Amino acid sequence: MRFFIFAITFALCAAPMSAAWEDVLLSGLDGSVARAAEAGDTEWTVFVFIARECPVANRSIPELNRLHAESAERGFSLHGVYVDTAASAAALRSHAEVYGVNFPVWRDDARHLTRYTGARITPEAVVLDREGTVRYRGRVDDRFGGFGQSRPEATRRDLDEALAALTAGDAPREKDRPGFGCPIPEITDAD
Repeated sequence: MRFFIFAITFALCAAPMSAAWEDVLLSGLDGSVARAAEAGDTEWTVFVFIARECPVANRSIPELNRLHAESAERGFSLHGVYVDTAASAAALRSHAEVYGVNFPVWRDDARHLTRYTGARITPEAVVLDREGTVRYRGRVDDRFGGFGQSRPEATRRDLDEALAALTAGDAPREKDRPGFGCPIPEITDAD
């Protein structure tokens, strides 16, 4: 019975938000506020949910930097989304500098984008089209399979494959590819 209640609770927490795509807001590390729909002027916008204290997310940054470097010529934009609600903007800027983050980063303190996309873990990538439809949600690559299970190099780059399919006019092989990482905590009234 406990598992059943947990499964229902998890499904409700991970369910996408019903707000309109145009109403989903993000905060810049400079205190500015922007609509997620306006984050990239490209056919596909990629948001990768990250957290400072998540080793899996931190180890994914080189692959995300590689994809960001190719993004303009491939027709997509890539953005990091910090889900660390308690961290200061200075702490997030420091993290980005220490880990060499080369892509734009945002804060999702109110979990607007997290709820809208149904993101569950860090790192988790979500690819949206111009209308805000989720076209891919899942892992960046297969370097991490579970606790204590990691490879030095990825054998499958799921996000890259999904983007290649989408930019070629095809659907990704899998629309929702569960991955491994750090759970995104829900915001409570105390936050």
